[in-house]
Amino acid sequence: MEAAELAKTNRKARKTRNSQPPVPTQFRLENTAWTEYRAESGQFYYHNSENGVTTWLREDVILSEWVEYSNESARYYYNPVNGQTTWDIPEGIDLEKARLRGRQDMKIRDLRVREQQQRHEMEQRLYFETISKSQLQSWLQGKGDLVSCLRSLNELITIPESLQSKLSTLTSTSPVADIRRAYKQSMLLLHPDRYTTELSGEEMALRGLVFDVLTQKYAVEMNG
Repeated sequence: MEAAELAKTNRKARKTRNSQPPVPTQFRLENTAWTEYRAESGQFYYHNSENGVTTWLREDVILSEWVEYSNESARYYYNPVNGQTTWDIPEGIDLEKARLRGRQDMKIRDLRVREQQQRHEMEQRLYFETISKSQLQSWLQGKGDLVSCLRSLNELITIPESLQSKLSTLTSTSPVADIRRAYKQSMLLLHPDRYTTELSGEEMALRGLVFDVLTQKYAVEMNG
C-alpha cells in the first residue's frame, strides 16, 4: 500500500517537473575497497580494507544499493554505482534501508554545511578583528575614563539615537547611578548575543572588542 501511494506521488512530481531527479553531489566513485556495515544504533558505516580507514561518511564508497532522497514534496532514488536517478521505486529495493541511508547522508551533508559556515564566519571575524584592533587603539587614545569612552562610542559603532542622547549628556560629575545605567545599556548593545544579521563583519568585530575592553576596565566598578 505504501509503495503504491509513493509511486502515485512521484508520478505527479515527475509530470510537474518533467525532468530526472538530481544526482547527490557527495558521492565520488573512486575506490572499490569499501564495505558497508551497520552499527547497533542502526546507522551505516564503511570500512576500507586497503588502508584500514573506517568512516560514517559515504564519500568514495561504491555500493550497489539504492538510496532514497526527498526533493520538495516527492521522493526519488539514486544508485551510487551507475549514477542513475529515478522517481519510480526501483525493483527489489529495500525501502527501509534506502531511507535510512538517505536520512544519514542528509544529516552529514547538513553538518558539513554548518561546519563550513562556522569556519567562514570565524575566518571573517579574525580578518575584521585584525583591522578593528588598530581602530580601537586609535579610539582609546586620550580617553582616560569611562565617561569619555561612553560619550564617544558613536565614533566606532552605530548607536541608537535614544541611547546616544543619554550618553552625550554624561559628564565626569554626573551621578554614579546615571553613569552605571548608561554603562549597562551600552554593554547590552555591545554584547555578542545581541548581534543581528544586519551588522557587517567589521561592526561585529568592533563591538566585540569594545565590549571586552570596557568589561575588563569597568565591570567590577559598575556592577558593584
